[in-house]
Amino acid sequence: MTIKRLLILDDDPDYRKLLLVALKKHFSDTVLDEYDIQRQGIPTDDFNWSVYDVLLLDYDLRQQGVTGLDLLEKLGTRDDFPAVIMLTGAGNEEVSVRAMKAGVHDYLRKQTLKLNMLHNLAEAIVDACSRRRAERDRNNALEAARKVAKLEASKIYSIYMAKYKAVQSKEEARIQAERAKLKAELQNHLKLLKTIEKSRVQAEQARQQAQEELEKLEVQLRGVKATLDSNAVKLLQQQREAAELRLRRTQDKVMETAQEHRVAEDVLAKSRWKLEQQADIQRQLEADLEKFTGGVDDLSKAAASGKKKVRTQADDLVDEISSQLKKD
Repeated sequence: MTIKRLLILDDDPDYRKLLLVALKKHFSDTVLDEYDIQRQGIPTDDFNWSVYDVLLLDYDLRQQGVTGLDLLEKLGTRDDFPAVIMLTGAGNEEVSVRAMKAGVHDYLRKQTLKLNMLHNLAEAIVDACSRRRAERDRNNALEAARKVAKLEASKIYSIYMAKYKAVQSKEEARIQAERAKLKAELQNHLKLLKTIEKSRVQAEQARQQAQEELEKLEVQLRGVKATLDSNAVKLLQQQREAAELRLRRTQDKVMETAQEHRVAEDVLAKSRWKLEQQADIQRQLEADLEKFTGGVDDLSKAAASGKKKVRTQADDLVDEISSQLKKD
């Protein structure tokens, strides 16, 4: 594996020189840089980390109470940050676990790095660089997949949204036409109801007049019978029969108009119910449209959830290693 550039960030100048000399034997084609934190201070936020493949980071920087781990926790999440191998003169399990959670690819104690054992460090550098590149490739693939998924989701969403809107427009046009028809029918039914009501009142008045006329004839008939005028009695009986006939007809008319009134009221109630039903359908269409517009966001959330799951699995692995170290 080709390692183009490596940075040593350590507060001890002698140790930096030692590493430079030793690593030059293993990485003759690699540019080896050193960072003097005592002279240059803590790297600023605009420091260009992207030019380095690997960073050898000292834990104890002896600089304003800031450790190498503090620096890593602040900057290590950047995409352009190199692979990190942390070096320390003294450490404990808590520091090592914290370092691994912060993204350190390897954690080595300086006491184990003798001149004749620096091949271990060289192997660690190659491994860390390889893992970091694999991480970047994986993240790039995930990001590319997320963008493609979002783009495809947007295309699918646009297609189905256009189809849905076309169907909705057609349905709304049908509903509007049916609603206009129902309103016209409703107006006609109201007019008919008024006409029937007027006829019912007239029929009732005619019935009352016939009833009054019949009662008058009954009185006259009784008076004529008292005078024993047979011709007058016969005439009054004929008039009474005619009045009874008119009364029956007016009663039939009253019953007929009452029936028509009930039928008209039923039709009117049904028309109103249909209008309410169309309003419910319209509201449901609007609710479906609002629900449909939220579909594209779910794919973006799913991609973000997958990325979060990868990070969680990494943290769980570190916790498991920490637990195993404590048991040992």
